Amino acid sequence: MSGDKLEHFCLADLVAQANLISFHLSWNWNMDMAREAIRESHPDLADIVEELVPFSTEFLSTVVTSIDDEDLKQWGQYSEETLQERYNKARETIKRANAPLDPEIIQWQDSLRARRDLTSSVTTTTHEVL
Repeated sequence: MSGDKLEHFCLADLVAQANLISFHLSWNWNMDMAREAIRESHPDLADIVEELVPFSTEFLSTVVTSIDDEDLKQWGQYSEETLQERYNKARETIKRANAPLDPEIIQWQDSLRARRDLTSSVTTTTHEVL
């Protein structure tokens, strides 16, 4: 319909789709982490954490800033640095904290790439012959 040459569906396509679906299902992970961080660091706020960092639309209309700089200083959470600056400083630590991939997983990923490349070259060759 579009004039593009279509390639055969392969295992790599399936894995890519599964990863995309997984990514979208975890779209709210940062809010989940924020709620959990508040619960752990401030148990006195556990009862209202859903209102502070809403999961549903029930509390979205009532969201207001209820914690100011003085509160953060009192709790030892205040910083002149922005979150982005703090993240950038911690980036290498974050990378080192990631668990190394198992060699079998790396081998499996390489075999998937090789199959995809092989399938792609066969499809291209078939189209050229036709």
